[in-house]
Amino acid sequence: MACDCTTASNCTVLNGVAANAAGLQTLALSSTDYNGVTMGTRPATFIYDGRFGDMQDLTLTPSVTFTSPKGKYQIKLNVAPLGQASLCIPTGQPDIVGIPPC
Repeated sequence: MACDCTTASNCTVLNGVAANAAGLQTLALSSTDYNGVTMGTRPATFIYDGRFGDMQDLTLTPSVTFTSPKGKYQIKLNVAPLGQASLCIPTGQPDIVGIPPC
């Protein structure tokens, strides 16, 4: 089933630890929960192969940078071709405890 991120209830998955009574975890969040945070240019569309758990185009390495409301902090979200997500602090940005530099 495709995840339509414009409707949060369309992006839920069953997980091992119940996040709510139905055991579903939401994968789409509302931007209103994070007022003032901005997101840089989104990566091109990428599609995961459900059978193998990787991207259909293994040459892609999508990433997006999020900036704090006052513009002081940035966090870069990277998604590896096999689906692993990681965070890092872009070069020249202030440190955030627990997040390595890019």
